[in-house]
Amino acid sequence: MSDEYFAEPARIQAGLRQMFSISSSFGSMVDDFVADVRATRDWPGQDDSFALEVIPQEQKERESCTDTSIALSEAVSGISHGTSVNLTSILSNQSNILDSIQDHRIRTNNSGKR
Repeated sequence: MSDEYFAEPARIQAGLRQMFSISSSFGSMVDDFVADVRATRDWPGQDDSFALEVIPQEQKERESCTDTSIALSEAVSGISHGTSVNLTSILSNQSNILDSIQDHRIRTNNSGKR
């Protein structure tokens, strides 16, 4: 394992904003999908043989699409949360390191020069 790492907090924050935006848009997409499909649910009919054959499969497909969209939303949300926790750790480490450098400069009274 390496003793050092490199991170760009500003870029991570920008990526997080995008991930949170994507996650929230999934909710809207699911709501729109359900509303649009609901408007077409009577197209195969109600109680004739075609309707009895088609409706159960259509319901399964609708539920599958909805479940998949919700799972994707939760996955992106989970990744966003994990990245947010990592960013907090990175910023904390960065702050601690900068404080240590400043403390060393003050103690040596030479701005860190040898």
